Amino acid sequence: MRRVTTTNETTSNVQPQPARSATGASLRVLCAVWMASTALVTLAPVTSFAGDLIVDGQTITINSPQAADNAIVGYAQPGRLDVVSGGTLTVSHDFASGGVADGTVTISGGGTITTDRLFVGSDLGATKSTITISGNGSSLTASGDSYLGEGGSNGTLTVSGGGAATFGGLLYIGAQSGSSGTVTVSGSGSTLTTVGGGIIVGSAGAGALTISDGGQVSSVNGVLIGDNLGAQGTVTVSGSGSKLTAGGSIVVGNSGTGTLAVSSGGAVNAGQIFIGDGLGGTGTVTVSGSGSKLTVSGAYRDFYVGGRGQGTLTIANGGVVESPGFVFVGGYFTSSGTVTVSGSGSTLAADRGLIVGFEGTGTLTVSNGGVAQANGGILIASNAGSTGT
Repeated sequence: MRRVTTTNETTSNVQPQPARSATGASLRVLCAVWMASTALVTLAPVTSFAGDLIVDGQTITINSPQAADNAIVGYAQPGRLDVVSGGTLTVSHDFASGGVADGTVTISGGGTITTDRLFVGSDLGATKSTITISGNGSSLTASGDSYLGEGGSNGTLTVSGGGAATFGGLLYIGAQSGSSGTVTVSGSGSTLTTVGGGIIVGSAGAGALTISDGGQVSSVNGVLIGDNLGAQGTVTVSGSGSKLTAGGSIVVGNSGTGTLAVSSGGAVNAGQIFIGDGLGGTGTVTVSGSGSKLTVSGAYRDFYVGGRGQGTLTIANGGVVESPGFVFVGGYFTSSGTVTVSGSGSTLAADRGLIVGFEGTGTLTVSNGGVAQANGGILIASNAGSTGT
């Protein structure tokens, strides 16, 4: 039996629910006997809670250690959960902000939430479900896969002011068709890290990742932007100190539509980069402004503008793109690639070589003081059937 103390010192008895492991669609069955109320509820200190935490039609503040099997904020009615200084919530299985109603979750003042899987917006009624992590020491950790935007919902994650989000599995931003996911990492010391999987921005839905004002995002594996057919993914990295790092490949437009914009001193680093990689994929990358830089530095070291799809790379106003390997513009038979380098200080540097039209169709334009250089030489239409300009 669970005791909940309200702000007016009254108490309500709450019957815990049996433990279960829920998927995104089945989170709705976590309905239970939490008292629907608009009152502010502060949970008394506990070390464990053998059941599910349902925040439904009420606001709950956690300022002490709490634990649950599963947790959902906004099951059938909008709900709010605030984890503040001294507060920790440990969830054994699934944590969701937004079921068939919207959920609002804030983590501040050094509060923490730890869970296995994470869902932000898990059903059609969750039109603006959010999780906000702000302030030094405030953190969210999910050891399993995480999903923003499922079942026609919209999910938003914001990390600011030195907050941290860490993911042990894949992070899907815009997971399902008809859904959208948005992630913003802003401010010096604010971080988002995947330690056991990659980041997919626009898996089957619409996804957006914004890194600004010194925020940093790091993926131990790769980053896919616009993964599946019909998906749309957008990544923006802007401002000095803002950085996106991928231990594996960054793919902009796999089979969907992907956009990557680096500006105002932002930086992107990856083991390999593909723009317009898969059949039907369309990718656009822009690197603009002094100090803005896109770098390939991994073991594979190559850069493809048009792998099997359509790729466009624009370097302008002092932006820099560097690869220690080859840069292929129009890589394979079905591809087309276009590269424009324009403006003083704008540079494309390919150490091993620059190939314009490898098997596909490639176009390179250098103007207004831009520079394209390759220590290994520049080849135009290198294979039979290719076209290079």
